[in-house]
Amino acid sequence: MYALCAVAARNSGTTLGLKDLSGVLECDRRTLQRYIDILEDFFILTPSYQYEYQRRRSVRLYLRDPLLVGALADLDFSGMLEPDAERRLTAAVVFDHLKRLAFHY
Repeated sequence: MYALCAVAARNSGTTLGLKDLSGVLECDRRTLQRYIDILEDFFILTPSYQYEYQRRRSVRLYLRDPLLVGALADLDFSGMLEPDAERRLTAAVVFDHLKRLAFHY
């Protein structure tokens, strides 16, 4: 699960194929789906699937805590962030706020 969170931190907001992701993590697609469900239940990670009415083949993974994104992506917060690191953090924060806004309204 740590490796899945690290992949999510380094690829926040990027579309990932579930088959490719299961190959990188060396686990079955069903096991990967269970890991995603467990991390979602603990509010650590939130998946965003491409199309709900089709078979789930690709997903965007967002960590809910921007500090966790920074820790797992080895970001240095002491100075200015690189544009790619800033994009990853912004994607995580915007997604989290939109999820909370959708929940409350």
